[in-house]
Formats: sequence, structure tokens, C-alpha cells
Amino acid sequence: MFEKSDPIAQQVVEFYMKNLNEKSNADDMRIILADVFGDYHLVCPTILFGEYLSRALMMNGRQSFYSYRLMLPIHDGTFNCNNDWQGVCHGEDVVYLFHVPMSHRSYTKDEIQLSNDMIISWTTFAWTGHPTTALKNDDNQTAVEWTEAINNRSEFVSFMSLQPKHYEMISNYFHIKCDQFWKPILFKHTKQNKND
Repeated sequence: MFEKSDPIAQQVVEFYMKNLNEKSNADDMRIILADVFGDYHLVCPTILFGEYLSRALMMNGRQSFYSYRLMLPIHDGTFNCNNDWQGVCHGEDVVYLFHVPMSHRSYTKDEIQLSNDMIISWTTFAWTGHPTTALKNDDNQTAVEWTEAINNRSEFVSFMSLQPKHYEMISNYFHIKCDQFWKPILFKHTKQNKND
């Protein structure tokens, strides 16, 4: 990713390892390495692209850009993500979207509920241009509104946290990591590669 002598490598180490201490263990290091790799190659480029796309849509009078983050990993390790430190793996949302939990294996009630909620939200979005407002939390009374990823009230990406019974819109979660830390690095590398 970076040369050993690259000053950016030192910035990455300092940014991601600042919270390590004497109680940190191997799983803490695994999480950091996974975060560095994922943030550089997937998460932050996607977030930054979404910010630019949303602003372009807003300038043209269109505003139907939504974002989510899957928070519930599949419990049986279908995607070989069966270690606690791994969290949700890339692509696990596909299992939920195609209702696999209802047709193949033994899934938890939360996994089945999330699958149903995601299918309803995506179908509603396809028909209306807006995800459903039927996402209900533990009290089963309060519907959580799925708002646009960026709107006139927000400068940075917001997303729906997809966790059954604990749905919520999260704002500015990626701001420090993507907008402040990775954006200058990613755009600097893009400019350098174009000049090479």
C-alpha cells in the first residue's frame, strides 16, 4: 500500500494506533489492520464518492441518495467472518437482501427480521425513491425515518445503522476518518498517479 519510508505510512500508523495501550491484544491489531486496508481501499473512497454524487444530484434538483451500514454479522460465519473481531464482512448484506435466511439455514430471529426489513426498504425505494419508514425499534412503536445521506442540514454523509430493534440515523461518523484523514491522501495519490 505504502513504501516503508513513505511519510504517509507514518501518518497512518499514528492515526490508527493512537488508542493502543498495554491492554491491547492481537485482535486489537487485527482490527486496526482490517480498518486501514478497508478504509483506504473501500470505505473512504465509497463515502467520498457518495458525498460528491449527492452534492451533484442536489445541484441538479434531485435528492434521492441514501446510505446504510450493516451492523449485524451473520452468526454462522457464512462469509468466513466468524471471529468476534471481524464484525460484518463485505457482501454480507446480499444474504439479507435475497432472503437467504428464510430459505436455507438456521438463522436467528434478528437476522430474519433484518432480512425482512431490508427487503421492504429496498423494494419501497425501487417504487417510490425513498426507503421505508417502517423500521421499528425495540419499543415496536417508533418508526425511524431513513433520511438522505446528505441533505441541506448536513455537510457529511449520514447513514442508516441497520441493526434490528436499534435502527438509527448516524451523522458524521466517517468525517474524521474519511474527510479529514484519508481525503487529502487519496486525492494526493490520484494526482501523483495521473502525473506519472
